[in-house]
Amino acid sequence: MNNKNKTSSISKLKASLFEGNQGNIVLTFILLTLYSAANVGIAYIMQLLLDAASQGHWNDLFRAVALSATYLIVFFLVQLVLRWSRNRSFVVAMKNYKSYILDKLIRSNVIKFNEKNSGTYISLLTNDADTIQNGFLGSMYNIYIYVLYFLFSVTLMFYYSWKMAIIVIVLSVVSILAPVIFSNRLTQKEVRQSEQNKKFTSVLKDLLNGLYVIKAFHAEPEFSVRMHAEVNALEDARNQRRKTEEFLEITSGSISNIIQIGVFILGAYWTIQGDMTVGVVIAFVQLMNYIVAPIQGLPVLLSRRKAAKAILESTATLIDEVALSPKHGENLRIEQDQYDIRFKNVSFGYDETTLALSNLNAVFEHGKSYAIVGPTGSGKSTLLRLILGEYDEYTGSITIANREVRDLSIDAIAEICSINDQDVFLFDASIQDNLTLYKKFPDDQLALAVRNAGLSTVIAEKGLDYSCGENGRNLSGGEKQRTAIARALLNDFPVLLFDEPTSALDHETSREIIQLITSLKGKTKIVVTHEADDEILSMFDYVYGIANGQLESDRTG
Repeated sequence: MNNKNKTSSISKLKASLFEGNQGNIVLTFILLTLYSAANVGIAYIMQLLLDAASQGHWNDLFRAVALSATYLIVFFLVQLVLRWSRNRSFVVAMKNYKSYILDKLIRSNVIKFNEKNSGTYISLLTNDADTIQNGFLGSMYNIYIYVLYFLFSVTLMFYYSWKMAIIVIVLSVVSILAPVIFSNRLTQKEVRQSEQNKKFTSVLKDLLNGLYVIKAFHAEPEFSVRMHAEVNALEDARNQRRKTEEFLEITSGSISNIIQIGVFILGAYWTIQGDMTVGVVIAFVQLMNYIVAPIQGLPVLLSRRKAAKAILESTATLIDEVALSPKHGENLRIEQDQYDIRFKNVSFGYDETTLALSNLNAVFEHGKSYAIVGPTGSGKSTLLRLILGEYDEYTGSITIANREVRDLSIDAIAEICSINDQDVFLFDASIQDNLTLYKKFPDDQLALAVRNAGLSTVIAEKGLDYSCGENGRNLSGGEKQRTAIARALLNDFPVLLFDEPTSALDHETSREIIQLITSLKGKTKIVVTHEADDEILSMFDYVYGIANGQLESDRTG
């Protein structure tokens, strides 16, 4: 990705945080201004109360008490609305941010997507999203508050004593330099923790999904060691980040305490000299709290924000890497009644040294059924992926309805082609939701797909609302295949591709599934299989044997 595109992607991801959120953010900044002014204003009220008490002026005391009561009411109301607007801005920002990432991932290139562990994507939407909310948006608000604290406090200090104000400013500027020097370390620790979070999430997901295999092969001790190592690495990364942050806070706090005590000593001296009142000294001490807070907090906040920006940039880069390939094919419907697929002198390799397919020629006529039989690694699945347009670096010609595949977009091909893998994926939802994928279909169309897929008996026994369970674990292998076929029929794909649909099924169920597939009318059916049973293969119109990336046909229908 070039720098221009990278900058654009980062800008779009960042913009998602603010889309439709401007009102909440502007209101929050306005309320933060009032909140900061009110907090600093407590020093002025304390000065009025103390000076009125020390000088014995009852009228001044009553006015100060009335002002205090008004202040408390207003401050309470400001805090209520502020909390609402700030939380609202967080909610809208995170909805937009996560939706933007999810939309990108849903539309991503499957090949590119699978190059990353799914735990990486989970981390993007959990740990990293929390960092963006707190480190990017939260820090933005807190930095604004600290800047206002400093400005309002300095202004009020100049109102009381310009000499003291100048001394405080000079000391504050000097004191900020030391923590800033170490802030880059915190950024590095934050990014390292994020990366370790991704790795831990990926390993944990593998552990949970593969627990059956671990138990079957008695590998519990080895995996326990591995998980303990990942837990230790994650907690060590968190501890390093926490130690660096605490060091920054301690350093900033120590410097701030020195300044505060120094101001107190100077204030006491000038009070004895008669240049200040007790109330002004206390006001200065109170105002120092709002000078101390930025000195202590700004380096940490700036580091967090910098780390959050780094994570935001890496997120934008990642989702762009797995986005649809830069192939700018036609995204048009292939409006034809016949969807013949033709391979002419096609060669393809995943690398420059080995060809998966070599000078392959084949014709798949619309409405016919085809079996592609061959050993593992012979190129069977590669042939299906080329039809789907997942690879366009082939030589020769592959056409669907006389349109070259490399010239078509992934979306255009997906409108006519459906693929069912050997391990049918079903969502943890009802049978109906797995059939419709939450789209709306007429009841008669749904019933027809269920009937043609041979799923009627299952529906009669269990009902459309029956939960399939995680990845369809509540259904048998045959029921899962029938559900997948019904899903394809419901969407009326004219081309149906199957990659080893019966590999995990017994012979009788395999025969029923193949019989169902081959009996479908008006569809081009291409089935990749290792099946060598003559009874099953005889159901196809054509059988292609594949070896060394080349096809040999044998008419059987």
